[in-house]
Amino acid sequence: NVSNSELMNLNISNNQQRGISIVDSMNNEISNSFFFNSTGIRMYRSSNNTIENNSMMRTNTGVFIDSNSDNNTIVNNTILSSSVSGILVGPGGVQTNFFNRVIDNYINNSGDAIDLQASNSTVKNNILLNSPSEGMYLQYGYNNEIIGNEINGSGEYGIYIDVSGDSSLILNNSFSMNSVGGILLLESNYTLDNNFFA
Repeated sequence: NVSNSELMNLNISNNQQRGISIVDSMNNEISNSFFFNSTGIRMYRSSNNTIENNSMMRTNTGVFIDSNSDNNTIVNNTILSSSVSGILVGPGGVQTNFFNRVIDNYINNSGDAIDLQASNSTVKNNILLNSPSEGMYLQYGYNNEIIGNEINGSGEYGIYIDVSGDSSLILNNSFSMNSVGGILLLESNYTLDNNFFA
């Protein structure tokens, strides 16, 4: 339960519990840190935090924004070889996460690169490469914006939109060499515009 703090220039390795857990906290920044062979960063019941300019390798999930966590920003991180997800926003099921931003991250060879189970959130200008599963997996969310992402070389779909998603925008994204297809849409109330498929 810490607020208004900066955590910078950390080196967290071989920690099989939590690299960093933020619980019941606001207005913190985690930046310029390195995570290796650990479980990365988890937020729970925490809002208005920033995770920026970190490098993560061989984590379980690089960044996990868990329940009741709103208005957080995940920006300009490099995440390599995470086994489950590069970035996971939301616990799924009951919707409790809103107004989070995932912007300008580079994620390579990491499960579902981005797993978004949140609403009123933005996923923008990320580079998602060589995901063994989906480049991006969306469910249980509405009014999200998926804009300007590059999604290449996924083992399955570039973007997989599962149940209970609604009223979201998918705009100006590029897809190439995704093994099964560019976008799988299981819900109909989405706006797709100016996406590029190669």
